[in-house]
Amino acid sequence: MITGKRETGVAVSKNPTASTSKLQVALLLFMACSFVESSLAHAETRKVMLQFQSADGAQTQTLPDSGELQIGEARWSCQTQTSPVPGREHCEDITVTVKLLEGEAKAASISYVIEFTDWDPAGYVLVPGTVYNGNRFDVSFQGWPPLIRDKSQYRVDMPITFTDQPRLSKDGSPAKIELDTGASSTPAMGLRTVDGRGFLLLTKQQCEFGNLAYTLEEQPAEKRLTLMVTAPRSRSKIANMMGFRPGDPPRDWKAGDTVTIRMRAWKFPAPSIQTLFDRFSESRKDLEPSVPVKVLPFSAAWHLVEDKLNTTNWNEDHGFYTHGNTTGAKKPLFDYWQLG
Repeated sequence: MITGKRETGVAVSKNPTASTSKLQVALLLFMACSFVESSLAHAETRKVMLQFQSADGAQTQTLPDSGELQIGEARWSCQTQTSPVPGREHCEDITVTVKLLEGEAKAASISYVIEFTDWDPAGYVLVPGTVYNGNRFDVSFQGWPPLIRDKSQYRVDMPITFTDQPRLSKDGSPAKIELDTGASSTPAMGLRTVDGRGFLLLTKQQCEFGNLAYTLEEQPAEKRLTLMVTAPRSRSKIANMMGFRPGDPPRDWKAGDTVTIRMRAWKFPAPSIQTLFDRFSESRKDLEPSVPVKVLPFSAAWHLVEDKLNTTNWNEDHGFYTHGNTTGAKKPLFDYWQLG
């Protein structure tokens, strides 16, 4: 405890050495806290964007965080609410509600945009169940079934290779990933920077218009990574099993239509990539908790599967359970056996 006083009223210690030591400790603690705050800080901007179709073509307009905006005959309202998450540092809940108060809007969608302007493409990008390390893998452009047919690729040091799927680039060129929340095991996007800053953005799976859409766009030359949560979905193309198909049909709005996007953003120190996965494991059920559905006992389900396999998949001639139904006429090889 600091004791003694000068005439100025400033508390001083009768033991200058002890005082200096305590002041140094206090300064070190302050500096440590300041370092933690600054080390978590991303160079980022956040905004709510409106995309719509007009007579002049596709248009983009920034909406006020909270307020109204008149665009032609359409009057829009936007309300953005944020609140800290109790017991979790540097974590906040974000709710964006956009309503068309008057008029109509053609092919309109709303996006919550987070833009990181200090991004290094060597960082790690995650969408659980779909995107790992930005899916920066080699690509094999082929149809079904996806087999390795080039014998020069029959080797143990073969790099990770997948078919034409959403991905960021390996060569430093601009790239964009477009998904909907149904493509992720948990609706979330995450990243870890090369200097050890972690970030997770969890969302609800759906809004008033159905599943939300995710966009992750990288501009390496500009050191920029953009995360977008969009409703209704407006992907330019949609991933299939072996490539892509045309994007989402446009959605027109009428007066009274509303979109509510609920999110949770969390910044944390991430000394390793594993830390990103640890924080995801802690938070993955925050916005979409799992609820057991007691419809059928496991024993009854087992008997259904057992009866099906014994009836339609057992092949007496070969003496094993086949991959598909091989009863009756001769079937393709893949109906009998598949390694994957």
